[in-house]
Amino acid sequence: MNAVVPGRFHRFVNSLHRLSLLAIVLLLPVVFWTPFNDCFPLPKMLALALFGGLALVAGPWRIPPAFVWVFPWGVWTAGMSLLGPGVTSWWRTIPDAVVLILPPLMAFSASGSSPAFVRKLSAGLVYMASLIGGYGLMQTFGMDMGAWISPFHKGVASTIGNPDLLGGMLVFPFALAMAEWLESRSLYRAIPVAVIGVAIIATEARAAWLASFVAMAVLYGRDNRKAIAGMAAAGLVGVSAWLYVHPSAFTALISRSALQERVWTWKVSARSMRMHPVAGWGTGSFRTVFLREQATALAGLRQAGTFHYTEFAHFEPIHLWVETGAVGLGLFLWGLVSLFRGWHVSRFRRPLRGYWRGAGAGWAGLLTDGALSFPFHVPPTAAPAWVVPGSGIHGGQMRNVSGKFRLVGGLILLAGLTALFRLASASGYLRTGQALALDGRFLDAQAVYAKSVRLVPGDIRPWWYSAISARLGYSPTRSLEMAGRGLELEPAWAELHLERGMALKALGRISEAELAYRESVRFNPGFSHAWNNLGNLLGSQGRLVEAELAQRRALDLAPDSPEARRNLAVTLTRLGRKREAEAVMGGLPGQ
Repeated sequence: MNAVVPGRFHRFVNSLHRLSLLAIVLLLPVVFWTPFNDCFPLPKMLALALFGGLALVAGPWRIPPAFVWVFPWGVWTAGMSLLGPGVTSWWRTIPDAVVLILPPLMAFSASGSSPAFVRKLSAGLVYMASLIGGYGLMQTFGMDMGAWISPFHKGVASTIGNPDLLGGMLVFPFALAMAEWLESRSLYRAIPVAVIGVAIIATEARAAWLASFVAMAVLYGRDNRKAIAGMAAAGLVGVSAWLYVHPSAFTALISRSALQERVWTWKVSARSMRMHPVAGWGTGSFRTVFLREQATALAGLRQAGTFHYTEFAHFEPIHLWVETGAVGLGLFLWGLVSLFRGWHVSRFRRPLRGYWRGAGAGWAGLLTDGALSFPFHVPPTAAPAWVVPGSGIHGGQMRNVSGKFRLVGGLILLAGLTALFRLASASGYLRTGQALALDGRFLDAQAVYAKSVRLVPGDIRPWWYSAISARLGYSPTRSLEMAGRGLELEPAWAELHLERGMALKALGRISEAELAYRESVRFNPGFSHAWNNLGNLLGSQGRLVEAELAQRRALDLAPDSPEARRNLAVTLTRLGRKREAEAVMGGLPGQ
């Protein structure tokens, strides 16, 4: 009996480990569906942590040489999330640290898997990507039952909610599917290649297009020269046809604005890197630091087109350097080299040649994507990309982890899950409050926001949402109070300065409202709404020349905004420039 129980328990733990790894590959892309612009809500971080936590707890905890780097990387990144310069709150630093730490940890947990399970992981990722890509193709024909259409007015988003994120997520499984098809030229193998490939084209994500072509180039070989050339030609024809059918996509492709924004982002990021070159600013801090440094760089400048609002550097090495410093970037690069070496000597190189080649080509594509996007900060992309090749890594002396170390690791993991659970619960209250506010129940919404504050006192969002709710409920005094409480936590939050300005204007405190609007655009020079409100306020005081400058700035930043056009046209009319006003209004749709 004593021998039976441990055997059954061991099989149960092994099953739990395999199911957790499969969940990462099969369920994570669906769990992380992101409608509208809400790309990284905390409940989805909790899902990642739960899957990853189960995989780690139930894993064998034998460390191959290729994953020794994971532990210093995890300690450094976690330390920076808690002990960084403090430019942002822990409700943002912890989720970002989780996204960076857990995927390679899960890959370490998966290392040394059996050939059959490696095949399941690889095939599962390809099937899931085919389903997600197929849903994206349905969107191109107007079918979107789940209301997951992209708000970015470009490409298709499938269940990911963002075309660029979808394109990046499909690159790795596309390479796996392509490699398997090259091994066995069958229709069964060709279908996933076609579905995923066309879905990548439909995203209009240029970084994903380039990454896919790089992946195909890496798959080049003497035996596959014609096949790769044919697929590349088919891809070029597909892209050309898509650009012909969608002229707006072609205009965006040849536009220099995206590249100019990237270069500007890198320049501003370099200023931040020089201030904390070794240790960085802490995980999750890029947005705050970038906007602050950008405002400093633009001091005294008002030319349109230089400002760029972003939460990512769109070049992973720069982003990692800003947040984790040169030490963190060095550890991450050590990890990439170790992963490559482990993949290169994998014992599955011959028996699972399609898997082996696809994983290598997929990583080549991801590294290319990381030069223009941010794949390693997106869990549906990063987690499978680490786990699938990691599962096939063997070689070298496997080191067993001691029981004491596992206990300490388990306690740390439990503490992290507890923190994430509190964050996820607080985020849930925020969603409930937003629903109540949309229903016109503003007092009820503020009561729910108060529950979120009690769970995570350092979270600025409940104060921001409460300020909005109070303003919509015609309570400017309370809105002013809520905005002030939020600004005590993060004085550079431009949206709260805007809310404060609107509350002050409603209370008749015009000069203070103007100062609040100017603070908003100082911290976020690309905030069209704040520029528009500032222009309207100046216009109401008869300061029409100043109003025109602010409203033109708003229109430059949001050329599709009817409100910005109408406000500028009114100001031009008041200045006696009716022809210019008519020309501005002529830019509205339907005019």
